[in-house]
Amino acid sequence: MAETAERMTRGGVILGYARYIKKKWGKDGLEQCQRAVGMPNAKILEDGWYPEKVNCDVLHWIADNHGRDEVFKAAVYTVNGNGVIAFAARMAGIRNVLDRGVEDYRRNFNFGEIKVNVGDGRATITLTDSPFDELDCYSWQGAFQGVLDMCKLRGKVEQTECTFKGGKSCVYEMTWDK
Repeated sequence: MAETAERMTRGGVILGYARYIKKKWGKDGLEQCQRAVGMPNAKILEDGWYPEKVNCDVLHWIADNHGRDEVFKAAVYTVNGNGVIAFAARMAGIRNVLDRGVEDYRRNFNFGEIKVNVGDGRATITLTDSPFDELDCYSWQGAFQGVLDMCKLRGKVEQTECTFKGGKSCVYEMTWDK
């Protein structure tokens, strides 16, 4: 993907986190977050483009006010937020959902690259030039866990390489029971 001047994220990603915040900490929590990230009256549009920094600022607000584990939970929730999609995911299977995830990444972010290698009971997911900071890495781990949950698979996701710890890419190993 060609490098652009500013890393941008589609509004749907930010709205997913906003829905989690509102569900977990109510309208007041959402308003506090919006003020903290400098968007107190902003109407985020699902298909609008926003600086990636806004998305990361939301993640930092969650971590700073409620703990890092809530970032993970917010990402799981964001992936699983639509019951119809979750039902379709179970029918489609993990391989198809991960393939669709590659398409979704390209549709929602104007930077970085994602590669997925799916095997029997495992997948390796590589993000290159994507995470903004280490907290963003943690949210990706939660998002990938959300994929497992959405597909009703028992498993885990571990980050095995990180650009913020000297790696060339951020690599996640996803394993599940067959």
